Amino acid sequence: FLTSDHVRLHYWFYDRGSDTVTIFLHGGPGHGTEDFRALQAQDYADTFGSLFVFDQPGSGRSDTNPNLAPTITFNRFVKDIDELRNGLLGDHPVILLSRSFGGLLTAEYANSQPETVVGYVLIAPGPFDATVTESQRTVLREQVGSAFIDQITREEREIVHGLYPPTNLNQESSDVEDVEEDTLDVGEALRKNESFTEMNYYSLLDAMSDTPTLVVYGEYDTQVPPQSIEAMVPYFSSAQFVSLVGNHLAGYAKQEELFKAIATFMSSQLK
Repeated sequence: FLTSDHVRLHYWFYDRGSDTVTIFLHGGPGHGTEDFRALQAQDYADTFGSLFVFDQPGSGRSDTNPNLAPTITFNRFVKDIDELRNGLLGDHPVILLSRSFGGLLTAEYANSQPETVVGYVLIAPGPFDATVTESQRTVLREQVGSAFIDQITREEREIVHGLYPPTNLNQESSDVEDVEEDTLDVGEALRKNESFTEMNYYSLLDAMSDTPTLVVYGEYDTQVPPQSIEAMVPYFSSAQFVSLVGNHLAGYAKQEELFKAIATFMSSQLK
């Protein structure tokens, strides 16, 4: 897909003929959709209907030109989603499904008052306040014990790697690994253009408060700690919160539990 400013975005459409289409927003910033497509996309589409997946600029198979750095803003991501929807999906009702940093993009998108978005599913969303989150990680390890969390994490990653033996399946965080000089560093560009690691974004959730929302998170998530999720609660009147035993990849390792939570949410909230 070629955007209005001539940036190429690579997408996959799992067409199941359903009226409602789920759009997946991946994490990072700067990670692609490879892990989601390998681990969960096909099963999600077969279970819940048509699914639209795309790599954001600088991620995966989409345009990684470093000259795009000045354009990497939340407004850019919001505009890209709108252009993809208008150009490829028409007026289908939409569910936004997101992982990690994709949850923050979901909240940004909600503030643009998009039409025909009927629900949000946020998996380990955030960080909505990266500065506070760092201290929360320390508190979590002190409360639960690093040895226990490390054990949970090893077990979780063994499950995920058994399903998909990747070369670069990293736990998503606001930290971006070093990239080649001729590749766009999305995380660095966003930090520079938006100062997003220094901002508190919880107020963005107000725009989602009246739309059915499901939040799924890991009880021992050291990337987006449970305290970060608990801080979301006051912004919603009736959102559903479901915890999974695991760290940041719990949504992959516990797919059966995740899908059960999504199915319950859809049957009760998206009638």
